[in-house]
Amino acid sequence: MGQDSGNGLIPNHGDLPWLQDIDANNNLVSDVWYDQWGITYRDVVILDSDNVPYDIDPTQAGIQNFNLSIYNLAVPENYAALREFFLRAASPKAGLSLKVVDVPTSVNSVGESNLPAGDTWVDEWGSFYVEVWVETTNDNSLGLTDVALDLTYDGSMVHAESIEYGPAFTINRTGTILNPSGRISNLGGATLRSDIADNAPALLARIKFNTVTAPHNANGEHIHAHAQLAFGMADAEVGSVISQSAIASMAGANVSLMPVTYDLNDDDRIGFADLAVFTGAFLQNVGGTSDAWAADFDGSGRVDFGDLSWFTANFLRTSADTTALDYPTNWPNMG
Repeated sequence: MGQDSGNGLIPNHGDLPWLQDIDANNNLVSDVWYDQWGITYRDVVILDSDNVPYDIDPTQAGIQNFNLSIYNLAVPENYAALREFFLRAASPKAGLSLKVVDVPTSVNSVGESNLPAGDTWVDEWGSFYVEVWVETTNDNSLGLTDVALDLTYDGSMVHAESIEYGPAFTINRTGTILNPSGRISNLGGATLRSDIADNAPALLARIKFNTVTAPHNANGEHIHAHAQLAFGMADAEVGSVISQSAIASMAGANVSLMPVTYDLNDDDRIGFADLAVFTGAFLQNVGGTSDAWAADFDGSGRVDFGDLSWFTANFLRTSADTTALDYPTNWPNMG
């Protein structure tokens, strides 16, 4: 079929269905398709795979509904634009998520996995990872083929160290770390496969981060977060084998930056000076001395043998160590 109008082959086999409507309010237009739906004569409305009207990009000539009286399909540019809208509506919708983890998430050979729960806090000595996950959010058998975005963060609080890409995204890998401005620009990759993230989230990339130091702040209260770290996404684009995909959701991540609670004198090591502080507070109730607040690591309200066991487990560790510190199971939500 060409682009010509009045093609007689379409109605030859039977009657065309028509939407029957009324004008009960006598305003000379349809009560349903005009008054309620905002549709006028020769509008084209595209439904996606979820049977939801596709939101045609208003940045392209201000098009909401593609009206054939305004955009004559005999003009090649108009024909190409409508064709692209159909392709995009048929493409899978994409969801993007960020997860902060202290241990990289295990994935299968193509980088797919269930989404990790994600951590809620990091400490000032430890490295951590921000994982970028992509998935399809609608019932579509097609996967995603290329993803690009800017990852944003507070460059004064954390520094990106390295980028590791997901196993599926083996081509067109991009990403420029801009630590002072808190951004990884054009982080992305592509795949030749057509089934990535069709049934499970897929890992696009994993970025290793380090934090700045956080001052010990247990002064008349239990130790608490030094700052909230926010990780977000901007300028995201996702594609499939059909066309560019609509982004249905983008979920950033927020974690608390915690001081190292066992470094009681705040000198970047858990040593004999900290042991002296702990000994002075041992068997004291919180509120009795300011050091008791700091040394009550498990939040029981008293510096006792439980706190001693946690201090002993971390004794002689320093900020240069690569192994993670040990914390009570309720840390940092004490009390």
